[in-house]
Amino acid sequence: MEGRLQAMSENGQRMMGIDDFSVHQGIDWSGLWQGDDRVAALAAIAQAKADGLGEFQGFLPTMRGVAKWWDVHLAPVHGADGRIAQLIAVARDITDQRGIEKMLARQRLELERSNGELEHFAAIAAHDLKEPLRMVSSYLGLIERKYTALDAKMLDYIAHARDGAEQMALLLDGLLTYAHLASAELKPKAIEASRAFDEAVANLSLSIAERHAQVTSHGLPRINVNHEQMVQLLQNLIGNAIKFCRDRTPEVSITATSENQETTFRVTDNGIGIDAAQHEQIFSMFKRLNNRSEFSGSGIGLATCKRIVDRHGGRLWVESILGSGSTFCFTLASGEPVA
Repeated sequence: MEGRLQAMSENGQRMMGIDDFSVHQGIDWSGLWQGDDRVAALAAIAQAKADGLGEFQGFLPTMRGVAKWWDVHLAPVHGADGRIAQLIAVARDITDQRGIEKMLARQRLELERSNGELEHFAAIAAHDLKEPLRMVSSYLGLIERKYTALDAKMLDYIAHARDGAEQMALLLDGLLTYAHLASAELKPKAIEASRAFDEAVANLSLSIAERHAQVTSHGLPRINVNHEQMVQLLQNLIGNAIKFCRDRTPEVSITATSENQETTFRVTDNGIGIDAAQHEQIFSMFKRLNNRSEFSGSGIGLATCKRIVDRHGGRLWVESILGSGSTFCFTLASGEPVA
């Protein structure tokens, strides 16, 4: 068996644009393929001889010069003595599929480029807007201190303007953090999740003390993650849990379970809960479910959490009933076990 082309179905001849098969009979079949495709064809032949099935995809124009991509499967035919007498090749025209894949790849690259430009613009805009915003806040404070004879209505106007400036500052900080996540190199490494938890709690120490919140963790394992982003993720989720707890002492617990090289974290609180209809929407940028006058914030925190988890190849979701607290769950790759 030398890999010579012995026969071809009528359908195959039609697909390849062959008018007289006798002209091509006996040629080296693998020699029809070029470059890496020839290497793949030879490997598929060897695989079919060894294991009974070989396959590859390659480019081979028809005899009329029409460009075609093929998905080829090879299988052996055994003779009476049990030895392989010949190979049968079944080829499927996947030219249209390859065209669609190339188009999707181009669109994906274009989308990534466009998103990158938007994120870069957001970062620059947010950074450049912070200084004039600080000036607005400073001058409002100066007016309030210098002009002591202002009436109640004017002071109320100034207070509203200052609140707006503070809210804008929160938005800009959130945008900068969100945009930075796209450009920052991920560099995940194996860390103790308990260390990231301790840092997040330390960063929130003022809020925890003001609300007398109880924040606990149990069984946090070693995980494979970017340390700084893990701290940011836990800080956002714990901070939200404390903020959205009304008329009671906030209680937040973080637990984790590991299975099949994946760890699932659960951040559970006793807060106001989330309506089931909003479970997907809350992870969108600037999405707010509550009145800003009651709960401050930028509406970017959970979107930032989702971006962090997405970049690590994990999933983020919420389990909650309105009025009965929430559990935010996310998955991350487990780290190597501690020696």
